[in-house]
Amino acid sequence: MKQTCYAYMRAAFAALPDGPAATQSERTLSRAAFLREVDALAGYLSSRGVAAGTVVAVLLPTQIEAFTAFYAINRLGAVADFVHPLAAPCDVAAALAIPETKAVIAADSPDSQLIERIRASGLPCILCGAADAPLPAGAVSYEECLCAGRATHAPVADDPDAPAALLHGGGTTGESRSVLLSSANLNAIAQKLEGFDQPTRVSGEAALTLLPLFHAFGLAVALHYPLTHGYRCVALPRFSGEAAAALLRQYRPAFLVGVPELFRKLTDAPQFAGDHLRALRLVFSGGDTLPATLADAFDCTVRAHGGNARLQCGYGLTEVSSVCSVNAGHDAQPQSVGRPLPGITIEIRDEQQRLLPPGAVGEIVIGGDTVMLGYYQGDLSARDCGVVRDADGRRLIYSGDLGYLDADGYLYFSGRKKRVILQSGYTVFPAEIEAAALQLPFVAEACAVEGRQEGRACIRLFVTLRTPTPQAEAKILAHCQACLARYAQPRAVEILSAMPRTSLGKIDYRQLSDRS
Repeated sequence: MKQTCYAYMRAAFAALPDGPAATQSERTLSRAAFLREVDALAGYLSSRGVAAGTVVAVLLPTQIEAFTAFYAINRLGAVADFVHPLAAPCDVAAALAIPETKAVIAADSPDSQLIERIRASGLPCILCGAADAPLPAGAVSYEECLCAGRATHAPVADDPDAPAALLHGGGTTGESRSVLLSSANLNAIAQKLEGFDQPTRVSGEAALTLLPLFHAFGLAVALHYPLTHGYRCVALPRFSGEAAAALLRQYRPAFLVGVPELFRKLTDAPQFAGDHLRALRLVFSGGDTLPATLADAFDCTVRAHGGNARLQCGYGLTEVSSVCSVNAGHDAQPQSVGRPLPGITIEIRDEQQRLLPPGAVGEIVIGGDTVMLGYYQGDLSARDCGVVRDADGRRLIYSGDLGYLDADGYLYFSGRKKRVILQSGYTVFPAEIEAAALQLPFVAEACAVEGRQEGRACIRLFVTLRTPTPQAEAKILAHCQACLARYAQPRAVEILSAMPRTSLGKIDYRQLSDRS
């Protein structure tokens, strides 16, 4: 039965009424208290004109108020427009200018320009974590709105196919696009992930919710799944490896998801290792390519302290509500990003949209009930922008990514379609070069881009190092020459102290291309 995310959460809490729902620092909400807070917030938002078909801009890091905000907005049938709280001024302005936006929920910030932009929008503003200083005009503290909202009985929307979240990402073409996801999309992800978990799991186990909710992986997998399946979601508003490791020790979580950069910083943290790792059961990496050396380092540390969890990878994109394939369990295959989740189809097609056989590289095409409503283009009621319907009426997403399927249906990722490098008439996949460099234990990250050397096109490789290594550039070049075809070998290696990153935490290869 299809439900809104709010109804899905209520039903889950009714089945497990006792125990904690969410924790942040010293604050813990039981499931009953979490639901009361959601309903009070919905009451206040309703009194300010938020209703089905409207939008609430949410500019919050990973904190309890972001959790309650999503479900309160969803109760009303409105759309949660998740915006990076540190987004560029033009992106914040664009979000606040959406005609259907009726309110803003933001973190109290020392950035006076951000607060001024919100004030200038004229929208009602709820500030979370507001200090004792007077609030800006038009703003109310989160605590005050809860008090006011308890007296208002807010309506309960019941359309699971209505837009629930607006997420801003890269888009399958490489251009910045905003994706509309429904409650049905997000609930489908939660239901599919059940098959990877233990049916006899203990209610109240911890899940570290470290990813931001403006990331589909964060909203669907790091929050919605564990919250609605008996876990306590432990929030960390400002991520660092040390802070995350401290939460691992304190709460001994069973569930942990993140992006590769998160796991790299976590495993490098001095407090990461310990017998608390025995509690880990489900650990997933997504959002970017997971280096085998990183997965091995994580797994070895867990095993050394008596744990059995493995760092498992998958593949997905915002347009399909985050994850669509997972390489998990005893059947996991090396270098693969796994097999499709139940009810999801993955095909490989050529430039003429013809199906390709196993082993042939082409564009990854995804279908199923997690496919987005469409790209937002100024109309919340519009559908299917960016979605293709085939002859059978199936709704499909052309991912903009290249890969291939083996004879057993395992997917192998080759790289972004836009990132293909042409060298001497050959097609070169940057992911292949990066994987070769990451075989070296002293290399932490790698990004291959097309560059110029002496007026000619060449491949340049940017890396960061796990440990300082004499003659690292020469060793990397020699290794690439030994294991890559001549046309795929980088001409130059540049060592960086840190990789440039997009707002979603991925390596910003475009910025590296610009300097090449």
